[in-house]
Amino acid sequence: MHTEFNRAASLILGIVLATVSAWATIPSAPVPPKLVNDYASMLTADEVLQLEDLLVAYDDTTSTQICVVIVNDLDGQDILQAAYEIGEQWGVGHDKFSNGVVLLIKNKTADSGGEIAIATGYGTEGALTDAISRRVIEQDITPCFREGDYFLGILNAVLHIQSILSGEDFGQQADDEVTPLDLILIVLFLFVLPVIIIVMLVRYAKKHPEKFNNYNNGSGGGFGSGSGGNWGGGGFNIGGGGFSGGGHSSFGGFGGGHFGGGGARGGW
Repeated sequence: MHTEFNRAASLILGIVLATVSAWATIPSAPVPPKLVNDYASMLTADEVLQLEDLLVAYDDTTSTQICVVIVNDLDGQDILQAAYEIGEQWGVGHDKFSNGVVLLIKNKTADSGGEIAIATGYGTEGALTDAISRRVIEQDITPCFREGDYFLGILNAVLHIQSILSGEDFGQQADDEVTPLDLILIVLFLFVLPVIIIVMLVRYAKKHPEKFNNYNNGSGGGFGSGSGGNWGGGGFNIGGGGFSGGGHSSFGGFGGGHFGGGGARGGW
C-alpha cells in the first residue's frame, strides 16, 4: 500500500517538477510591454527600435501582434513548445481573435547550434500554416543568419508574415459591418434630425420675428468675430506639444490571445 502510494506521489511530483522546470525557462512578460525582446543582444539598439516601430504600427492597424523573442538558452526545452508557451503566457494577440504570432530565436553558442521557431495563435494558424511557417524559417531567416545578418533575417520574416496575414480580418470586419440599427441612426442624424431642426427654427422665426431682425441689423448677440467663442486661443494645438513626428511608437500591451500549438521549427 505504501509502495503504491509512494510511486503515485513520485509520479505526481515528477510531473509537477517537469512542468515548473519547463515554465521556468520562459521569460516573464516585459514591463513595459514590448514586441521585440532581445535577451541575447543579437541586434543593435537601433535595429530593435526599427523592428519595434514596424510591429507596433502593424498592431495598431490590424490588431495582429507579432512578437520577436531572442534568448541565449532554452535549458533543453523544445523551442517550438517554448514559443507556444510564450504566446500563451504573455497573451500575444487580441483576446477575441487570438491573432498572435511568436518568432522565438535561440542564439548560437559554442555548445549548441542556433534554433528558430514560429508559433501561431488560434486565429493565425489558418493562414500562417505549419508549412508556410517552415518556409519562412528556411527561406527568409536561415540564409541571412548563416551570413551573420540577424536583423535582415528577422526583418524578412516579419515582412513575409505580415504580407500573409494582411488579408485576414480576424472577425474585425464583422464588427465594422453596418447593422440595420446603424442605418436607422444614420438616416435620423443625416436627414430626419436636420429637417426637424429647420422646421422648429422656421416656426420660432414666425413667432419671434423681432429677434431675427436684431441679428440681421447686427445688434444683440449673434454670430460674429468679436471676443469669446473664437477658434484662436484654446482648442487643439498642433504646434507645441500633442502629437509630434520623429518619435518611436509605443506598444499598448498584449491583448490576451491564445495559442493552439501550431507552427514550425528550424535552425542554422
